[in-house]
Amino acid sequence: MITETLFFSWLEATAVFILLSLSIFGYSAQLGFVFRKLNSLSQIVLGLGFFLSMIVLIGMLGAYTTPFQTAWVGLGVYFLFKRWRYLPEFTLPKKPDWLWLLFPLGYWLCRFFSCGIPQQHSDPLYYHLSAAKHWAEMGQIKLVLEHPSFAQTGIWEALYGIPQLWFGLSGSYAHVKAQLVGQWLHFFWGQIGSALAASAVLRLLISKLQPGFSIFWGWLLVSLPSFEWTGCLAKNEYIVLLFILCAVAEMLKRNFFIS
Repeated sequence: MITETLFFSWLEATAVFILLSLSIFGYSAQLGFVFRKLNSLSQIVLGLGFFLSMIVLIGMLGAYTTPFQTAWVGLGVYFLFKRWRYLPEFTLPKKPDWLWLLFPLGYWLCRFFSCGIPQQHSDPLYYHLSAAKHWAEMGQIKLVLEHPSFAQTGIWEALYGIPQLWFGLSGSYAHVKAQLVGQWLHFFWGQIGSALAASAVLRLLISKLQPGFSIFWGWLLVSLPSFEWTGCLAKNEYIVLLFILCAVAEMLKRNFFIS
């Protein structure tokens, strides 16, 4: 019975992770519809930034509640089905270049399952997830004197509160499911996204690099031991790296570093 409950909890967490990711892609597609010249990885990241910023904005206005946040996520899913044609087109590596993808894909597959286990590192439990839970309890995103450590959070942590609103704010199963969703979100959008962004930067610096080879090196660059261990945690380090790398890529496109 316990095994069955854990299995269905795992499936629920997976479904929420997929739903939130679909919503983010939906807002990226809508941005592509409004701004037709984007068509790059930066469009996806802009959609992510817009999605997160609006969660924080409406949350600060006192709408960090299940109805409002569910409506915001649902609107993104609607945009995806309505505007999916405006998502960026990516070139798939060709043989033998695609063989370089076997290394990062094998690693990411293992990392996906390690993210499916509730990790016990202190940071997520101390403020990344706890801050979002506190905001969900209050129904508003705001800092309070009783929890000064929550000032370390950013717009990414606001996303961690949505699974907690849906699963409930009490009970061990609800907490574990919310943590699994947070770990998968940080892994997918942060760790994998950073590798793709690093790959984009490399291809802008070295034009002869093939897609698969550049993704391989991008994966290596963002998987240094001093940083890689955060990928399976519900934290925000890789999200910060994702935004930085995409900003660098856009500046390289516009010859920002050339005087």
